[in-house]
Amino acid sequence: MLDVVKAYRFLNKAVSLGVTYFEEMNNFFKANYEKLSPIFIEMRKPPSDMTGRKEIENLHDAYVSELKEGFS
Repeated sequence: MLDVVKAYRFLNKAVSLGVTYFEEMNNFFKANYEKLSPIFIEMRKPPSDMTGRKEIENLHDAYVSELKEGFS
């Protein structure tokens, strides 16, 4: 059985170290939103009024874009 939280943490670590699976990371997050959003919220600590799925997905998109820019 796939542990999506563990997989996301490894994917996040790989991307932060330069593995360029930015789109895959974003797609994985969206496909497993229910399990991963609490982990992402814990990591990024968004404002307390950011609670909607679309807001959190947009924040994740911005996070992945920041990672991507760091390797450009």
